[in-house]
Amino acid sequence: MDTVPSQEELRLALHLDEVDIEDLVEVLVSYFHGARHESPREIAFPNDGEAKLTLHFSKDLRRCDYATAAPDLTDAAIAEIAAKVQDEVVYSTGTRCGTVVLFSLERVTGSWRYEDRLQLRPLPEASPRPPVLYADHPLLVDFTYRGSSDLHIDVGRRQRAATRWTQRLNLLLRPGVESMDDSAHHQWVVVQDELGQAHSEYLQIGYMPVGLTFSPDAVPPFVPPALERTNADAYYAEQGTRLEPMKLPTSLEQSIAGIEGLPAEVLLRFDRAAYWFYCARHLVREHSLMAVALGAAIEAMFEPDPSAARCPTCNREMHRPTARFIEFMSANLTSDDGASARDLFADFYGLRSRPAHGHVFDSDFVPLPAFTPSRLGEEEQVRTLFTYVQIALVNWLEAQRVRDVPRSEEAATPAV
Repeated sequence: MDTVPSQEELRLALHLDEVDIEDLVEVLVSYFHGARHESPREIAFPNDGEAKLTLHFSKDLRRCDYATAAPDLTDAAIAEIAAKVQDEVVYSTGTRCGTVVLFSLERVTGSWRYEDRLQLRPLPEASPRPPVLYADHPLLVDFTYRGSSDLHIDVGRRQRAATRWTQRLNLLLRPGVESMDDSAHHQWVVVQDELGQAHSEYLQIGYMPVGLTFSPDAVPPFVPPALERTNADAYYAEQGTRLEPMKLPTSLEQSIAGIEGLPAEVLLRFDRAAYWFYCARHLVREHSLMAVALGAAIEAMFEPDPSAARCPTCNREMHRPTARFIEFMSANLTSDDGASARDLFADFYGLRSRPAHGHVFDSDFVPLPAFTPSRLGEEEQVRTLFTYVQIALVNWLEAQRVRDVPRSEEAATPAV
């Protein structure tokens, strides 16, 4: 006679400590033909009738703490689910390759390759390109990910890998990269007819390369010329763009190696920081929101402090945000005057705090350009904060990598 499995038995059967939650939910939705939220922290399967299997999540909703099963979920059904999780999630069909079109203010006229896992390259010659220099220029990024025999899981992994590498490269490259909204979004645009008369049309945004071919089994071969390189110190200190072909910092390979060497929890913090920096990059016309996003990028890097006081209601850590912001920036940016640097970083955190608590910068609030001291000062501070946050995050990444490399390699690594 079947017995109700224990939480430990379900943990082992579902590989809760090994799998990505997105993959696990996809498998269970496929098996039970649906799912529903029983509460903000519970997903039940199927989507109607009595729940056969329920996943119970942590308070931050990032982790599945345990699973429970209904009495009528048979041992045979659990074994079938376990086999499906093993075959489609735990077991990999091998390394797969994805390609995504990104956009940058600088043209990509050559290629760069990191081993057999990541590549930047130009689009085929027949693909559309903007007729002006100051524009969103398309480029291709090839990346690898862990394949699955299930199509939906495989597509999900490819999309997550594309998003993560877009945000990471945006942090590591200047003037950054961005993806295009792929949700069939429409916008009003001005177009000209055959007589040269302008009018408006509501059109779907999108970009379709011409002549692009690739294999899902391997990153395409490197095609010269190689992208030009430049000293990392000068690269990250420069603001804006000169509208020249894209160059890469000499430290890029070391930065990628640093990302790949991060433990899972630390990588999660770094990727959250990269997400906020991505937001800041593309809020360039909204200085108030840009400052908030830049502050969040650094706050995402704060390590848990077991000695910190906790909120009696939600048990969340009550950390010292201003002090920790100053500590992180000071630790990852060199300065001849430590006291002056700490004062500067305190001012920067105040810059972030004003819009976070309701203030709007004049550069956003005043409808017309105005050469007022407050407007010009805020814009300059935000641009400087942007540069410092990028350098601090890149330097932090290099520091993590250096901890685990032989001294000979460390000495040959260019600092940022």
